[in-house]
Amino acid sequence: MEGFKFQTTRSHGESFSLFSKSLTHLVNVVQGTWQFISVRLLSQPGAEHLLQDDLESFFWVLLWVSLRYTAHNQPPEKLGDLLSAFDQVYRQSNEGGEHKHSMLSSRRIPKQIVFSAGKDLNDILGEFSDLFNTRYLDKPTPQALKRYNHLVQAVGPKHDSLQDNHVHSYIERTGRLQTSAYVLERLRNATDNRTHWPRNDKAAVQIFQLQPVTSKKRETDTAKLESACHPQPKKFKPYRYLEEDGYVTSTSLKERSSAGDEELEDIDDIDVF
Repeated sequence: MEGFKFQTTRSHGESFSLFSKSLTHLVNVVQGTWQFISVRLLSQPGAEHLLQDDLESFFWVLLWVSLRYTAHNQPPEKLGDLLSAFDQVYRQSNEGGEHKHSMLSSRRIPKQIVFSAGKDLNDILGEFSDLFNTRYLDKPTPQALKRYNHLVQAVGPKHDSLQDNHVHSYIERTGRLQTSAYVLERLRNATDNRTHWPRNDKAAVQIFQLQPVTSKKRETDTAKLESACHPQPKKFKPYRYLEEDGYVTSTSLKERSSAGDEELEDIDDIDVF
């Protein structure tokens, strides 16, 4: 992890450093909680931090909390695999995000993961997954854009047939990422109707089985993040948590189971962050 310094902040505002290496020349500095940093910033150290990175970070926080504390259909081993994506880092580098990117591009969230909290939570996570995946798609080719413009002229910009058009989805989602307005409005609309959400529901800590990690730094990082949520006695080993707190080891698992009307002429008119 040469040239890397990591800083994060507890929810109550107390700053603390997960790890830091003293180097004569610091190559890159990444600020934030590694698990929730956007794919773009993890894969491009030193890149400018944009509004869209903050919006994507919110999505990763919402997904992580939902996976850890909301009932869903993922068994412990698959949940452990999902959570490990938040910790993934390239060996001997300060880059990561590949597994997060895979989670977005495979549409694993809307297709495989189902939360019992209700349709709104599933819809939001699935929609946001597709929204932020757009950041990592190739821009439509000029030929594809030209065909799309001809289709819009023929059927109109709001015709139902456009909903399944890849270029239309790309332009629409890219437009929604220009500001935070769409994400905030979508959340307000989903939470305004309280009848769609469970009442008096408590956090349901989900048991997961962690797979072996390839980086000791990431293992330590995960342990500290988890211990911040579930304080343990002073002397504890990473991942040796009590089952009643929702953590298990492979041994205990074995025991238990014995864009508007305007036409876009050039693809450069579309800005992706």
